[in-house]
Amino acid sequence: MTASLDTVAPVTFDLTNAEAPPPPPPPVIRTAVGAGSGGAPAVKVIDSTGTERLSLLAYVADFTGGVRVATADFTGDGVDDVVTGAGPLGSSHVKVFDGVTGAELRSFFAYDPSARYGVFVAAADLDGDGVAELVTGAGEGGAPHVKVFRYADLAETASFFAFDPAQRGGVSVAAQTGLVVAGSGVGAASEVRVFAAGAFDQILTFSPFGGFTGGVNVTADNGLIEVGAGPGGGPQVKIYTATGTEVASFFPFDPVFTSGVSVASRGGDDPRLIVGAGPGTAPWVVEYDFTQQVTASYLAFDPGFAGGVFVG
Repeated sequence: MTASLDTVAPVTFDLTNAEAPPPPPPPVIRTAVGAGSGGAPAVKVIDSTGTERLSLLAYVADFTGGVRVATADFTGDGVDDVVTGAGPLGSSHVKVFDGVTGAELRSFFAYDPSARYGVFVAAADLDGDGVAELVTGAGEGGAPHVKVFRYADLAETASFFAFDPAQRGGVSVAAQTGLVVAGSGVGAASEVRVFAAGAFDQILTFSPFGGFTGGVNVTADNGLIEVGAGPGGGPQVKIYTATGTEVASFFPFDPVFTSGVSVASRGGDDPRLIVGAGPGTAPWVVEYDFTQQVTASYLAFDPGFAGGVFVG
């Protein structure tokens, strides 16, 4: 005989000595990778297990100038969204995509739409209000012009030249709460400058690679500034404190390789430094903890693609 619902005794639990539920697993670190020049404008989001979480085309499929990338959580869902900037020979077209669905959230031109310099991108909560701002730097061929945009309405909230306006090598950018970091462009001796958010006064400068003129790629998080040599230099990466003291220097790839590297970083309780190979070799991405131990290594795109990888 089958018991009816009203004759089945309820189950009770004694919770007086119950253990607390286990803590939630730590968030999975996600890295955005953008294809370099020579291929479709592909962007992928790959987590720290090597699993691809998202794949999209940032621009029209026949644009082959590459895609620079950055990440920040703009939607408040706990998952980083993806910022893209058109690469060399592209316009200053910046987009933001939802990190879960890939839906386009924002699209604008940071500089003159007719200029074909490309654009560097970064994102961080500069003013500590809980919402990230968008930071841009003009690409090679443009002046070292840095801008800051509010995410909600894309209002321009800051505009300044990080280096001599007469320079035409562009400017790479990075951001963390309270700071914007700028790396010198192609044609100028290597220099990194740090600006305090608000008035954007310069508070620090240092030269990571001496007279090297191939440009400096920058990233910043957890109070550290990480730099990578641009094209023409060996794949050297250096790490500095917020006061400009060098604390590490290493080559993630064979030193004879001279196409430079892109760099990105992740803060939090388990920080990571991410390095992408420059053009001329397979599209390798290597992730490190801050003892310089490799935590992940993978090919971001087809092994035959040799246009380099932008990481963010």
